[in-house]
Amino acid sequence: LSYQAGTSYIIQGLHMHLFDSNRVSANSTDSDTADSGFVFPPTWILCTCFITLLILIPIEQYVISPWITKLKWEKLLLPTIRISCGLLFLTVSFVIAGIVEYIRVTNYVNCKKHSEVLSDCIIEQRIGATIYYATKMHVAYQIPQFVAMTWGQMLTLTGIFDFAYKESSNDTRGLVMSAFFFICGMGTLVALFGLKVANWYN
Repeated sequence: LSYQAGTSYIIQGLHMHLFDSNRVSANSTDSDTADSGFVFPPTWILCTCFITLLILIPIEQYVISPWITKLKWEKLLLPTIRISCGLLFLTVSFVIAGIVEYIRVTNYVNCKKHSEVLSDCIIEQRIGATIYYATKMHVAYQIPQFVAMTWGQMLTLTGIFDFAYKESSNDTRGLVMSAFFFICGMGTLVALFGLKVANWYN
């Protein structure tokens, strides 16, 4: 789910206002030169995940876990509890993304109702050779959903690895880990295949 959500969030970001992005005016042609400035690639918003992960790992290891152990709440560290909390954070991330998308579309619809000039509601952003039509909602609004997704990934994956390692025998641990990564890879291939089918259908 998190892999597919991450790619969906990137697509969502392509239709939002990017940091200091080059803009192509509504009346521009292919021969026009775009304004100078730094283009913020939408994929860079994924850096939020890695930065959050680098912050959360030492906090979880040196602050949260010792604090839970000190309070004798060791049951909160059980793999099943961590997996459940991780899925909860992933759900929160999906809800936040839905709210952001709803606000983005609503702002565009309201702007289109009150303005006859399309450029007041839409920004044409050139990324490479492709022009994306984006609303004026800032891409920074995506940060909370990426942070929540990172929390969910960390708790879910560590819980799954811990559970698989403890419950499997010494002879099958390698097989269990291999099966996990194989299933993850197959899930990604299925998602890519579904995307190809959707593009062909459209």
